[in-house]
Amino acid sequence: MNTNETTPLKDPPPHPYISGEQPLTGWRKTLLPCLWLLLIVLLPVRLVLLVVSVALSTLVCKIVTFGAEKEITGLRRSLMLWSHFVLSRLVMVAFGIWPGLLTVKGELDPSASVVVFGPHVGLLDGLFWLHFCAPRPIVLETYTKIPGLSAVFKACSGLAVPVASGKARTPTRVQPETPSETLSTMGADAAGEIEARSAHPGR
Repeated sequence: MNTNETTPLKDPPPHPYISGEQPLTGWRKTLLPCLWLLLIVLLPVRLVLLVVSVALSTLVCKIVTFGAEKEITGLRRSLMLWSHFVLSRLVMVAFGIWPGLLTVKGELDPSASVVVFGPHVGLLDGLFWLHFCAPRPIVLETYTKIPGLSAVFKACSGLAVPVASGKARTPTRVQPETPSETLSTMGADAAGEIEARSAHPGR
């Protein structure tokens, strides 16, 4: 018996994403035009919800940080937490994270002074943490200049990481030399080295 031969399975297991790869059939296909209509109706609603939530968030942040030179505490901090517990969740709804799609298991360790999370998924990270506990963020200084985000960053007493201001170098393409050009370059370098040694004979 050849052990290298394999026998195909009679009932191979289904692909885990096979339901998403197959076209809609039955009543789902019948309701497809209704889904497009629902999308058209919900799009302006989601845009309005997003704009209103960001505007209220900016207003609250401006109020709690008015006249504050240090990290906000007490009533200001409580107003920041409770308002953004709601506002950040509304923004997530505007992005399609409906109620019931966000579940948090466990609690933060009160003895831990730093929270590290990953993988990074962009804006959703900040929205989740604003909704959860609004910690003190550490982000690149570039992001702190975005309208709306700058007010939240200030209210959370965030730490901005400066970005290096060095000019980016543009890569240049070096053309290969012909053998004659290579020899002439090597000869010129050797002649220069001899002249430098003759000028300083003690070296």
